[in-house]
Amino acid sequence: MPQSFGSYDDADGWCGVSVSAHYLTDCLIDEYQRQQSAITLLMQGTFGQVLRSDHTRKVARKVTLSSGTMSSYAVVNENWMISSWVMVQSEAEKSLEPMYQGLAKRYSDAGVEKANYHWVDRDCCAAFRIPDLHHGEHLNWDAWKTTDSIVAKATAGTLENTCASRTQYNANIVVKLDLFHCMRRFTRECTSEHHPLFNTFCQLLSAAFSVVDQGDLQKLKDAYQFCGIQPPTPTKQHIREHCRTRIPLPTELVRQSGKSPAPFPPDHRPK
Repeated sequence: MPQSFGSYDDADGWCGVSVSAHYLTDCLIDEYQRQQSAITLLMQGTFGQVLRSDHTRKVARKVTLSSGTMSSYAVVNENWMISSWVMVQSEAEKSLEPMYQGLAKRYSDAGVEKANYHWVDRDCCAAFRIPDLHHGEHLNWDAWKTTDSIVAKATAGTLENTCASRTQYNANIVVKLDLFHCMRRFTRECTSEHHPLFNTFCQLLSAAFSVVDQGDLQKLKDAYQFCGIQPPTPTKQHIREHCRTRIPLPTELVRQSGKSPAPFPPDHRPK
């Protein structure tokens, strides 16, 4: 019989064998190699009607090739199951074309209808990009305002998005910017996240982008009254559990997001 594990205070480890981080890493790699074919087949059998993709460099920073900067790119479905995951040397759409070609072949070979919606982390609106801000431009309060002329200038030209998922996967897929990265375009222009009013600004911005469905809210209030709960004011937890949230239509969204900085005094606005 093998010896008992012993306590965690035992510096000599189990049976004199020290379990280091490198040993655990080797175990993980060995186990992956053993199940690689099964994991690959499982991933290739993952489909979805809604795709969400995201770039990240947190993992990729640990990988260095001769080309320099690496980026990790993952595609998940509506159930947050990974459909595809690759490491790319460039964040250009061209580097993603082989992956979306393979994804299109997977759907075609399986006879599964391709996804009709794609939520992305950037480059959502058209073939052109919104120009970067000039140095110090975000400190000018007028730069945060949206006018008809600004909207007209931003929407002039070709509005057809030419991302890899549309050119290589599904020409009719609807491409949209996901909610988190949309709000991030506002918050990243704040000079410091440690400003005392930064959290308040984020809360107001979130409230402008995500609105509780009033029909669901009324049904929840009716349920409170039916159960004899007085006053029939739903708690935040119950609202999150039982009420859907929606993103306002463009006109309302522009109006609501423009109001987010309004409550702050001019000398105390988050900068």
